[in-house]
Amino acid sequence: MSEIQFGRKYHDVITGFEGVAIGFTEYLSGCNQVLLAPQVGDDGAKKESHWFDIQRIKTAGDATLITLDNSGIPQRQPRVLLGKKYREKFTMFEGIAVGRAEYIAGTIDVLIVPKVGSDGERRESVWFPEIHLDELSDNAAVMDNEKNPGCDLAAPKR
Repeated sequence: MSEIQFGRKYHDVITGFEGVAIGFTEYLSGCNQVLLAPQVGDDGAKKESHWFDIQRIKTAGDATLITLDNSGIPQRQPRVLLGKKYREKFTMFEGIAVGRAEYIAGTIDVLIVPKVGSDGERRESVWFPEIHLDELSDNAAVMDNEKNPGCDLAAPKR
């Protein structure tokens, strides 16, 4: 993961949106993002979390670190390598891993992009829990992200 810390408060320098970092995505294309969860409003209603490009995020003035007791949850290092081909165990959906999202609670999701259909139409990419994926090949897709990094599909908000 980048220099972003889960549980620390950040703000988006463009919109001013402020929240606690609860998710981080890394994409094969080079566009890394952070999921910020804002505090409830004056009415006590929960506000929606939003993904922001990492370059737009700065530590907020009140940068107190909020921690969770994840002692009952096994902590894992990501095992899926972006650019490799995987198959989801239950649906048999397969394709190339192009994104990985890690969340403050310890879960990891992976974005799988399938090949085009027999009709030549692009099929929808899908996020799956990392533990549901089996590697199919040692070959990996490699991208040159020097000029135009970008994400394929925003990660799920958890």
